[in-house]
Amino acid sequence: MAEAIWHADLVVIPMRPGLFDVDAVQATIQMCRELKKPYAVVINAAPVKNGSDDLMVRDARGAMQALDVPTWSGQITHSPELSLSLAHGAGVSEFSSGSSGSEEIGSLWRALTRSFEAMEAMTSNEPQSA
Repeated sequence: MAEAIWHADLVVIPMRPGLFDVDAVQATIQMCRELKKPYAVVINAAPVKNGSDDLMVRDARGAMQALDVPTWSGQITHSPELSLSLAHGAGVSEFSSGSSGSEEIGSLWRALTRSFEAMEAMTSNEPQSA
């Protein structure tokens, strides 16, 4: 895992909203911090939102906030189209375009793209050594 993190530009850490998962991601977070790699947690396999975050999701976000861990504001909801798309060897947007799962993955992709663009802008503004 350290080798993959070392080579990464940005580490995306998927985490289910649960006590054991909050504990499980801490080793990866610590490794990212030690290697000075940018990272963010993505809440994955979350219960469906019914107007607001599920209690488990809120607790997971609170735990990440208490640990000062950047966490994507969206979530990937546990949904049939995600599992079915994998079984068919397709991405969720290919398998079920316009579905909630497709929308969530699209939102995550746009957030990651913005992060890469911001990182690139910061790098291009750094003074070049001679």
